[in-house]
Amino acid sequence: MDKKDNIIDRSSYFENVQKTIKARNEFLKEHPELEDFQKEIEDALRKADTWKNKAAVLKTMMDERMWELKKALLELQKSVYKTNSTKED
Repeated sequence: MDKKDNIIDRSSYFENVQKTIKARNEFLKEHPELEDFQKEIEDALRKADTWKNKAAVLKTMMDERMWELKKALLELQKSVYKTNSTKED
């Protein structure tokens, strides 16, 4: 790969980053309830010093959210089971 190809790749990389940020901002306009979570993500990533640490931070945050979702679904399942049990009585 020569230097010219590297510059093109870098240019297209930054274009993709800009498009992604624009899409994220539009998504947040449609879902303002997620703005605080986005700020939390940005703050955590700012504190991570390497790409490896940033990836680990993101994985941890996703795992935490997944656990919260699993707990909420379990509570919903218990509620549905309880409602169905009382209907059968």
